[in-house]
Amino acid sequence: MIKRIATLYICSLACACSQPDKLFRLLEAEQTGVQFANTVSEGDSLNILNYVYYYNGGGVALADLNGDGLDDIFFTGNETSCRLYLNEGSLHFRDVTREAGLETRDWCTGVTVTDVNSDGRPDLYVCTAGYPDPERRKNKLFVQQELRDGIPVFSDEATARGVADSSYSTQAAFFDFDKDGDQDLYVMNHANQRESVNTPATKKTHGEGASNDHFYVNDGNGRFTEQSFRLGINTEGYGLGLAIGDVNDDGWEDVYVSNDFIYNDLLWINDHGKGFVNLIDSFMNHQSYNGMGCDLADINNDSRLDLIVVDMLPETAEGRKKMIGDLTWSKAELIEQAGYAPQYMRNTLQLAADGRNPGETTFCEIGQMAGIAATDWSWGPLLADFDNDGWKDLFISNGYYRDIGDKDFIDYTNNLFMFRSREETDRQMIPEIRKQKARRLPNRIFRNKGDLSFDPVSYQWGITQPSCSNGAAYSDLDNDGD
Repeated sequence: MIKRIATLYICSLACACSQPDKLFRLLEAEQTGVQFANTVSEGDSLNILNYVYYYNGGGVALADLNGDGLDDIFFTGNETSCRLYLNEGSLHFRDVTREAGLETRDWCTGVTVTDVNSDGRPDLYVCTAGYPDPERRKNKLFVQQELRDGIPVFSDEATARGVADSSYSTQAAFFDFDKDGDQDLYVMNHANQRESVNTPATKKTHGEGASNDHFYVNDGNGRFTEQSFRLGINTEGYGLGLAIGDVNDDGWEDVYVSNDFIYNDLLWINDHGKGFVNLIDSFMNHQSYNGMGCDLADINNDSRLDLIVVDMLPETAEGRKKMIGDLTWSKAELIEQAGYAPQYMRNTLQLAADGRNPGETTFCEIGQMAGIAATDWSWGPLLADFDNDGWKDLFISNGYYRDIGDKDFIDYTNNLFMFRSREETDRQMIPEIRKQKARRLPNRIFRNKGDLSFDPVSYQWGITQPSCSNGAAYSDLDNDGD
């Protein structure tokens, strides 16, 4: 049984601590009251063999849910319930999950905060995946009903409002795509298959893919209608990262989706509220291969949105030789002949620049020059100004609970397939997978130097705890200005 323990770092810009040279201090659960552990059992009924993203963890949201001026913490849980911790001040939190009506029994992945009914109270949209039964994969929309003794009380209204998507969903985002005054919904999905995820088959771009994302238009009366195909959202992917922003600076918000495996990322340019067009090939020359988390932010203070997408390239030569993922020239040729854009197994940092024509935007990829291309098996990148110097820095969560990308292990499992049936192979693989060690690594944080390069400052800033980290979020939890 594996436990993912929540960790909380407090920024020390505005406090006198015992290590003034460290920007962050790790706070223990005994001090904060945050006891959340995202435990997975690795049982016979649900495991990495029958759910491809079994070890991917879940997301976390920080928001003031009860209106007291302090941001609270909501964790999603996989084989354990989601948890809500109310901020009581002085960096202490209280678990009010049961009282808030937020206990869950399904495999929850991402969470986003929105005010779906415009009543001034934050609501929670929670994505689900994992289980083969579609009924257990219905996304949840927890709408806040009232405050009871300072505790926000929620009710799941996803079905009533038309957004109980039963796909394998990773994350979602609300934004007003057509500027009609209400929030619409983009749901990012993936499929669940073990074979062919890296096979250069014909791209599915007409909505026939099992992992097509979904777009829900707000009808203006608190209900939503799924209109993906009408609006042009019709290309398959294995979405692990979702970011919303005005990429081409035309005043309309666009959608970036980073896709895992061979599937190209998607850049849905908003056609002035009439629909979306995937124009990624016009904006970018190449992408990350295993696109995981992503974030849009302005890294060079030119008022344009830049883009970070993280992948899984190890920092050391030894690590690179041990990890699966080498792309041969012949396979790269097959991939491009099948219509896929060039992809590389490393983090990519796309810098916004002028296009060929006036008013056009294009991107220059500078990840290697910037010094952030290799951070191992990475998940959640956050671009934010952590040291309050006016430049957005970069935090990356990383690690994985079973090193199933180890080449020796891959060779071993491939040999099993050669001589046994799938059922026999699975029975033998389950105990072998449980023996694989975790890739426990300190999360990475980089200081923006202001010249399109970043300094690795994890140790100097106090981010040193080896862990397997997935979802991440930042907030001024103690209202001290950092």
